[in-house]
Amino acid sequence: MTKRSIAASSIPASAQSSLTPVRIADPGVLALVRPGDRIDLYATPLSALGPAAVVAAQVPVLAVPDSGEQGVLAEGALLVIAATTRQAGLLAEAAVTSRLSVVLRPM
Repeated sequence: MTKRSIAASSIPASAQSSLTPVRIADPGVLALVRPGDRIDLYATPLSALGPAAVVAAQVPVLAVPDSGEQGVLAEGALLVIAATTRQAGLLAEAAVTSRLSVVLRPM
C-alpha cells in the first residue's frame, strides 16, 4: 500500500486531518472494518492498571492494508485513519503504552 493508493478525496477536508496509521491489537477485528467506516479507538493500558479510554472517536477509516502488507515482525494489524493533529498525538502515545481496540460506529 502506498500513500497514492488512498484517494485524496477520501480524506476529510475539515479539522486538518492527516493520514494516521494505527496498529490494532486484534487482527481478526479488521475483517469487519472497511474504508469509509467510522470507528472509535480505545486504549487499554499494558499495565492493566486502568480502564480503557477513547483516544479517537468517530474517525473515518481510509484503508485496511492486506495481511501481506502488514509486515512480518508486526504485532496486531494495521489500518489507516484520518485523524486530527491532537488525535494523532494521543494515538502515538497510546501505541507505546497501550493496546488499541476498535469499536465500529453505526452508519
